[in-house]
Amino acid sequence: AMGPSVTTERASASPSDRGMRVRPFDIVLYGATGFTGQLIARYLAKCPSLSPRRWALAGRSEDKLRSLRAELTAISPECASLELL
Repeated sequence: AMGPSVTTERASASPSDRGMRVRPFDIVLYGATGFTGQLIARYLAKCPSLSPRRWALAGRSEDKLRSLRAELTAISPECASLELL
């Protein structure tokens, strides 16, 4: 049976050196306006030391996403700049 594979890379290699692309967000919260998504979004807004530096809200209803972003901004003003996807 095959075991786990290990890949070694230079610690100083940039993302482009490793064939990776730089992503615009650390986390995209899909389903942000659903029950569980709202719980997670509020948690991230209340705990800025734990939340990712770059995150975005995603969902099907832009109106609901805007409303959620406004609610999160009341919790943490930094949330005003959250992107809606």
